[in-house]
Amino acid sequence: MRASTLTGLFSGSLITFTIVNGLVPLLPVYAARLGGTPTEIGGFLAASSAGFAAGFVAGGWFAHWVGKERWFYAVHGLAAAVLLWQVGSVETLGALTVLSLASWFLLGIGGIRVWSLAGQLAGDGRRGIVYGILASAGPLGALSGGLSFGWIVDRWGYEGLFSTIAGLQLLWLLSTSLIAEHDLRRLRAAPAQEPAAPTVIKWVFGLLLIATFLVSIAHFVGVLGRSIIMDARGYTATDISSTTAIGGLVTLPLPLLGGYLSDKVGRVRVLLICFFACAAALLVLSVGKSLWHFWAAVGLLGIERTIISGVGSALATDLTSGRMQAAGVSLMGAVVVLGGIVGYAIGGYTFDELGTLPTLLLSTTLPVLGVLILLRIGRLVDKAQGECQAAVF
Repeated sequence: MRASTLTGLFSGSLITFTIVNGLVPLLPVYAARLGGTPTEIGGFLAASSAGFAAGFVAGGWFAHWVGKERWFYAVHGLAAAVLLWQVGSVETLGALTVLSLASWFLLGIGGIRVWSLAGQLAGDGRRGIVYGILASAGPLGALSGGLSFGWIVDRWGYEGLFSTIAGLQLLWLLSTSLIAEHDLRRLRAAPAQEPAAPTVIKWVFGLLLIATFLVSIAHFVGVLGRSIIMDARGYTATDISSTTAIGGLVTLPLPLLGGYLSDKVGRVRVLLICFFACAAALLVLSVGKSLWHFWAAVGLLGIERTIISGVGSALATDLTSGRMQAAGVSLMGAVVVLGGIVGYAIGGYTFDELGTLPTLLLSTTLPVLGVLILLRIGRLVDKAQGECQAAVF
């Protein structure tokens, strides 16, 4: 992979992470300002997540659209910028839901295309560190989006925020011009058909998707709970956004470290740490009152999400080959967002019906179940004949 390509992919990831991380804590507040109840807000966020998941799946399909990458990036970047600009001028929750679904669909396509390109172009022995570099854009994006987006809303409202985001999306389009033509030619030369994967790899990949789905549900229940609890306690948009910024600051060096360790000691061992961090975050959030409690909870959620995004994608790429690597990364991304759909929908309902404490405590069981599945993956790999031993465990 050429240095210019890695720079372009990292820049695109940074912009996408800035938009996503900056918006996530503020979207529930925006929906509440339009009259949404917690249940309606959960449904709105679930719909947005559904668009994001569909974008991930579509982005994997576009990996086979070889020879027309430049046109794809141009059309995608411009369309996403226009939609995001329109989101800031809505007056009803229904209009916000429709435009958010469409814009998050396009964000999902662009985001996963960048990540699948990285996996396809990185060598097997360096895939963890390459994904670690891209994943480090997550905390950087959380820091930049968290520090700026709430401040923009407090001064210029949501219309000013989404005008800014539309400009950022145009910068995403410019970043794709750094991808070297030499690397794109390598992708076009990849074989269209791949040999069937051994049964053990299929089982490992399936279990990985299930474990990721469970921890993602818990993660997004925590994300929604953070916004609802802080808004109910009277925190400002700047305060709510600051939790994202602090989470990004805490996790800033971890993606690179996680990627490096996963190359050296195995992906599953690193993923186990992330699952425990998610459970701990929900426990902290369940007793949170002071601002620093929410900083700590979001920091733990950030540890879980940023490392999983890199190490999980590297593992998905390890378990596939050729052009199917893009499909593997897309499925991982889609499962994460599907977890968001379920987490937002169930979280919004249970926060209404049960309250915050029971909902958060029940959600801690999900990453614990994920840990048990990861341990099962380790036992499957131990019985295998080496096909995925070094990469997985």
